[in-house]
Amino acid sequence: MLERASIGLLATSLVACFEPNLGDGDVRCGEAGCPPGLTCAADGVCRASTGDTENTVLAVARSGASLQLWAACGEGILLAWDLDHVLDASSVAWGDSDRDDAPSHRRLAIGSGDEELRVKTIDGHELREDFSSWQLRQARAVAWADYDRDDDLDLGISSGMQSVHVLAQRRDGLETEWQANNMGQPYGLAWGDLDGDGDPDLAVAAGNARVYRNQGDWFEDAWTSPAREERRSVLWADLDGDGDADLITGALAGPVRVHTNSGGVLTETWSSGDVSHAPALDAGDLDGDGDLDLAVAGRDQPSRVYRNDGGTLVPLWTTGASETTASIEWFDVDGDGDLDLTLGNVEQPSRVLRNDGGALVDWLTLDVMGVNQLAWLRWSLDDHTPACDVATWRLNP
Repeated sequence: MLERASIGLLATSLVACFEPNLGDGDVRCGEAGCPPGLTCAADGVCRASTGDTENTVLAVARSGASLQLWAACGEGILLAWDLDHVLDASSVAWGDSDRDDAPSHRRLAIGSGDEELRVKTIDGHELREDFSSWQLRQARAVAWADYDRDDDLDLGISSGMQSVHVLAQRRDGLETEWQANNMGQPYGLAWGDLDGDGDPDLAVAAGNARVYRNQGDWFEDAWTSPAREERRSVLWADLDGDGDADLITGALAGPVRVHTNSGGVLTETWSSGDVSHAPALDAGDLDGDGDLDLAVAGRDQPSRVYRNDGGTLVPLWTTGASETTASIEWFDVDGDGDLDLTLGNVEQPSRVLRNDGGALVDWLTLDVMGVNQLAWLRWSLDDHTPACDVATWRLNP
């Protein structure tokens, strides 16, 4: 069933965000290059994107409001769908297609505060619901991974009902294959290969951080963080460049900590040294030097970026003022080949900071507040969906 955007769709023009007031296509590149926020496109003029024939989509889970899908194009960011039947979403996660014949087919897992878990599919311009479960309500975090290595995606869920679930993709849909109960208050959840055996293991922020080793059809409780803190976020990332995934954790009231992976053994090697509320973490190469830098969302305090200097994290950047940021993500929004930073805010409009040669500069302000989590995705278009044509997505059924 095709779901239409609600009446009165909002559109945010990129032009208003540029200083000086030069918009998409207004000036030719020339030898001086383009103004901040614009990129020299193939037609020789400064544009807000490089003109790649790909759709860039932002899913936004919001407290007390409907889930939204926005499309970012050269001419602006447009609201493609307002899912007014999906309220108070707490988490979102994109999953790649499991169909080789449908390159624009993508799945979106949606966890909700008090409502059911849902899985939506975007297939071309069609949006439909493939799965829902009231038994899996209060999903605070959702994450896709092929844990059983059968070439389709399975779903991990961190539930406010004191449990963690792994749902496997079977012929008849998603089915619970494993769960851990009496988890206290699990929040963040992330897949990563702890032991280097090629299959994804599961990290959960639940009081202490925990890691469950993938044993095929079940998960072994393999590691618990030694410092007792109310962890809120977990992230796997190879910070030291040795080829295995290290574990980073953020807390409700404690430092951000890095646990270096050495042959499947996690050892704390760095902490931020401050007491903070870090509800979200993300790693990406800001400065193009080949290693991963760390972005930390700050709730009721500045968000931060730490530069990775040969495996050592060095404070590099903070927001200018305290913001209530619940979600943070590196993503190449403008298609120029480097990573921009998106802040999903609760009490202020959300923002996208453009990567300008390794420096973050103010770029876009989005009319989106009350964010619990946001997630970008870009995928190649099929022959039937024009690039950046949001109107096509809203065709009548």
